[in-house]
Amino acid sequence: MPQQQVFTSDRDDKDNLSIQFSPPVHYTPAEVEAGNKLVEVVNDPSLSEGEKKDAVWDILNNV
Repeated sequence: MPQQQVFTSDRDDKDNLSIQFSPPVHYTPAEVEAGNKLVEVVNDPSLSEGEKKDAVWDILNNV
């Protein structure tokens, strides 16, 4: 059986990426807040990839 290759260009969500956060019930309020902040950063089109990376690490290091 031939192996099927998957390319990023095949994804239909790559140009319209929108991440959502639905926390499990056992998450603490701080974890829920961090998750919501992460979603805001990742979905912000005005930030560069480097700025997003820095912001994500800042959020994760302060949970």
